[in-house]
Amino acid sequence: MASDGSDGQSPRDELERVLSSASFARSVRVSKLLRYLVERQIEGKEDELKESIIGVEVFGRTPDYDPKLDSTVRSEAVRLRALLSRYYATEGSRDPLVIELPKGGYVPRFRRPDQMKLKRPPVDERLENKSTR
Repeated sequence: MASDGSDGQSPRDELERVLSSASFARSVRVSKLLRYLVERQIEGKEDELKESIIGVEVFGRTPDYDPKLDSTVRSEAVRLRALLSRYYATEGSRDPLVIELPKGGYVPRFRRPDQMKLKRPPVDERLENKSTR
């Protein structure tokens, strides 16, 4: 989804917009994590977006760091997801691109705001479908 950047809609432009926001300016660790994740993804280095590598590269853990014993990366990813959600609900509500960090991984996704996530049908509709089988 990358563009040439001249229209302000490239992933790198969006990264800079998010990081320059008031919300992210106060969150140094989360900002560092977001920059690392987005830059590696843009560079095509998604194979480096593993918890153990992020712990060493972003948070200064030693190479023998064990993510099972130290939840820093997971904890900061949870904070990042929450901060991104808050940012796009407020300051970034009119941004031309949205950065998402899906649960269960560290590879960011980029989408246009009008590309809504598929929503589950209302409960009543799901129940109707089950009863007609």
